[in-house]
Amino acid sequence: MIKHILLITLGSAFLLVSCEPIFIQPTPGPKAEEPTPPGPTLDEYPVAEKTVNPNYVISPHAPYNVINIQDFRPGQLAMDPSTNQIFRVP
Repeated sequence: MIKHILLITLGSAFLLVSCEPIFIQPTPGPKAEEPTPPGPTLDEYPVAEKTVNPNYVISPHAPYNVINIQDFRPGQLAMDPSTNQIFRVP
């Protein structure tokens, strides 16, 4: 048993002595990216036109389709599915 301890000790010492120092160069941090311009605000979207039925509006985008807005509240943004353009719910 003493021989095993001696071999382990000598082996560990050999590893410590034979290791060369490793110099780590600092890596530069990420470059600062230019800030992206903010997207349009709510006021920049056109407002749809009300209809007689409160669940439907007329899209402000041509071809001016009638769109179901049943699950939307006034002021929220909705999208005309035929043109993929966004508008505000009146």
